[in-house]
Amino acid sequence: MQLRGSVPILLALLGTVAVGPEACSVYEDSLLSAGGSDGGTVRDVSSRLCSSIKPPLAPPVQTAGPRGNIDLTFALSTFDFGERYAEPVLDGGERPAQDFGYDLDNLCTGPESAGLGDGDSCRPIDWMPPETQDFKEGRDNGLGRMIQSIATTLDGFGTPAYNEAIRQGRVSILLEIKGYNQTANDERVELVVYTAAPFDSLSTEGSPKPKFDGKDEWPITSTSYESNDAGELAVPLRARFRDPDAYVNDGVLVGRLSDTSLRLSVGVSPQVIVELVLNLLQAFYTAEVYFDEAAGFWKLRNGTIAARWPLRNLLDQLEQFPDPDDAPFFRRPLCMNTPSYDTFRRKICATVDILSGPGTSAEPCDAISMGIRFDAVQAIRGQTYVLDALGPRCPAEFSPKLDSCEFALDSGAPQIDAGDASAGFDASAGSRDAARPDAADASLRDVSAQ
Repeated sequence: MQLRGSVPILLALLGTVAVGPEACSVYEDSLLSAGGSDGGTVRDVSSRLCSSIKPPLAPPVQTAGPRGNIDLTFALSTFDFGERYAEPVLDGGERPAQDFGYDLDNLCTGPESAGLGDGDSCRPIDWMPPETQDFKEGRDNGLGRMIQSIATTLDGFGTPAYNEAIRQGRVSILLEIKGYNQTANDERVELVVYTAAPFDSLSTEGSPKPKFDGKDEWPITSTSYESNDAGELAVPLRARFRDPDAYVNDGVLVGRLSDTSLRLSVGVSPQVIVELVLNLLQAFYTAEVYFDEAAGFWKLRNGTIAARWPLRNLLDQLEQFPDPDDAPFFRRPLCMNTPSYDTFRRKICATVDILSGPGTSAEPCDAISMGIRFDAVQAIRGQTYVLDALGPRCPAEFSPKLDSCEFALDSGAPQIDAGDASAGFDASAGSRDAARPDAADASLRDVSAQ
């Protein structure tokens, strides 16, 4: 079957870490289900209180398609964290939170005593019990709840800011499908994930922006490629996050990636970009793949990224965020002794809802589930840029790296003067003011792609 016109393919990229027999409770085949091309397969489980949405199993062996194999590269065009935010809608009201993502813990999570679920898949935080109720069909999306909560403190944070950053060419993720036979079934393709540098990094003529016309050439961050023991890029370049054994079954592409670390620029507001490294575990990326006849190029739509974000990885990087009380310039980092730190921290701890790896319901929750929706358009993978490592921004004694969600902070902890932006902080590392043209590529330097 030729996949052109409006015929969709679901792109479901499942990332897993290497495990042994003891990990079967989390990394078993029940996380996959047969059939379906509508964004995932909904399974009924009679012993559960809700259905469960899963990606499909591998297809039978399929011969090459009549049009031959192709390689496709896509760059994000829209992004949605699934939080509630104000936007024009038909009834003039506020858009409700969306049901994005997949069932990551194979449970209908919710209060068992109230008949609303199978209980929790891990032990919630004692002093700050999170909201763990699953969304429709067992979907897990603690990140959507966290974004919604933080947006009440940090004006402009969330989906609108990130989409503006995409439109301006400041951020993107690239997905590459290699050796695809252009049919509904292909038992083996290669799937690769890259993170992009700012679109104008190579430009010598002003600050061009992406046109989303199938011809945009995005530079790729050096962290998307493997390096040697000395930290130098390997020659020839080899992608870090790839699955040579991905497959397509009945229009559904499934890839399995190992522990994935994505160096991303996150829009804190329309003016401020924060550099983060997202350590995503067991990540699903799903999307309908289709050829837009009118536009003349391939696109992805109704995509989903569903994964587990370890709490430790997020807390270690809180110092890359700006202090919300330092608006509108956001030069001061978020450290354990800044006045707004505890409020920010509570919003994160309140959304820790899942285990980062194999375990039982008696073990403490140590990760945040995520379900993100995206669209993407065909693009070109460009040259490589070396990124400077993210440095510390807080004094060592007040670094969030010392923190955890295991306890409530002492209200008598030392505080700095909220007006003092020079109390040992490095205000230049980590976040950058996207409105300043001299800061747009301050952490990048050009190297020629091999």
